[in-house]
Amino acid sequence: QEGIGRYLPYPARTRDNPHGGEAHYQQLIRTYGAGSLLARQELDGEFVLMEGLVYSMWRPEYHIKPSATWHVRLPDRVVAGVTVGFVNPTAVLVEGFDKEGRRYILDEVYKPGLSEQELVEIARGLRSRYDIRYFACDSEDPRWIKALRQAGLPALNAKKKIRGTARNPSSGIGLCAAAVAKRHPAADSEHWDAAEHQMFYVNPSCTNFIAEIENYVFEDPMKNRDTREAPRKQGDHLMDA
Repeated sequence: QEGIGRYLPYPARTRDNPHGGEAHYQQLIRTYGAGSLLARQELDGEFVLMEGLVYSMWRPEYHIKPSATWHVRLPDRVVAGVTVGFVNPTAVLVEGFDKEGRRYILDEVYKPGLSEQELVEIARGLRSRYDIRYFACDSEDPRWIKALRQAGLPALNAKKKIRGTARNPSSGIGLCAAAVAKRHPAADSEHWDAAEHQMFYVNPSCTNFIAEIENYVFEDPMKNRDTREAPRKQGDHLMDA
């Protein structure tokens, strides 16, 4: 009809830009993760249904691997994150690192109604099993940190990063997103999913961690205008840890 314009979309990929497109692509792909929904949208110009996922670069078929397939039998350095609840579960996430910077989600604790003494006993058992160097604890209730320290356990007050998005590399979520998406520095874009390039592993037994990362979403846009800055505070206990 007269007066109504006609628009034609011309899809283009970031790496096809002759003015530094390939270099920019390689920089961003290490944050978004090759093949992730975010990479397909931002770098390939595809129209994808993100469904509000915070960690859209998470790929269970790639990241969840039995320990027998890992690069190391036991990582060189093991730490644990702790977030405390009572009605909500207390969550402990045990994570290992090898010399090349690979991360391994080794074990989890996910239990509501724990007392301070019960948490101490659980922490002792985990430290004995994994040789945990320290427990980074949520600072909102310092009594739990004190209880762990009095029991002779290395409990630290976690230095929380600013809360934000996967696109903000200085935020806590941005740091976690980069860890999930990371590939070995020798990886090339043509073989991004090769097993030898994997840098983030999750033990299949960590079922609560897997459920949380796969269901961690941003707030409903009807409730919060800037949805990118507000992940839903629900089912995120191990994500916090």
